Amino acid sequence: MIHIRQIDHIKTVASFIAQHNQDAKQHVGYCGTDAEELLDTLLHEFSEGPVEQSWLAAYDDERLVGVLGLDITSDDQEAEIWGPFIEHENWEQIALQLWESLLASIPFSLRSAYGFYNLHNQSAQAFMQKLGAQREGEHLLLSFHHKDALSSLHVEASIEGLDSLHEREFITLHDEAFKHAYYNGASIVERQDPYNQVYGAVQDNKLLGYVYVEANPEHGDGDIHFIAVNEAARGKGLGTALLQRALVFLTSHESIQQITLCVSLDNHGAISIYERAGFKRKHHLISYEVHIQ
Repeated sequence: MIHIRQIDHIKTVASFIAQHNQDAKQHVGYCGTDAEELLDTLLHEFSEGPVEQSWLAAYDDERLVGVLGLDITSDDQEAEIWGPFIEHENWEQIALQLWESLLASIPFSLRSAYGFYNLHNQSAQAFMQKLGAQREGEHLLLSFHHKDALSSLHVEASIEGLDSLHEREFITLHDEAFKHAYYNGASIVERQDPYNQVYGAVQDNKLLGYVYVEANPEHGDGDIHFIAVNEAARGKGLGTALLQRALVFLTSHESIQQITLCVSLDNHGAISIYERAGFKRKHHLISYEVHIQ
């Protein structure tokens, strides 16, 4: 008999996610495949509330057979959907039970939730349809596995770490370029530290573009999250130069062996730049928005 309740052991859940997320038929774009890195995320970076309010699990007797989490941003009343990860013949039934129970357990209302699923994850796509989700777009997850940085380019703009003089310009550019991103411009400014860096392309004291990267040397990976260039400054090599600066920073950490980024499938120009730099296509992902209220 299936029981829906709070998770018993967070470490077991991290291992369960890592195992299932390696399979394209169960892959969720928000989640990784390294159990230790997932555990660290769940304990220290996941959602705004306690784990008990963000996750529920399904048990068949006492055997873990499914989990579902919501990475919640309460100010925006939004959440990223982590899962469902289910190992049971009654996949759809358990998924709906987890969803309804998790929404009921959250101490405030959500406006929207976002799903991000592998093209081959047919169960999750059917689940999104069942919830009446709107299909938002298709994306490629690309990965970079070697240390070959791009050759130097001559650009007139200076590319340096973001300074306080250009923070407002950065926030405006980011929020216009990525209107529904998981980080807004202000939160990225707050996230900056030796491992989370914004590099800006500046000319005549004006910010023309930026790249935001996160290095995770402890777990051997890095992410290029956002690259944007002002419309008036496009076609001058700034996007490629910003990508190069991101790669130089990330590959300066000897332990980092894999760098990933995500790009819209219809952004052919950016995909071409990334592939010329040595990125390879890893996953084809579909994004969804569930309107809850």
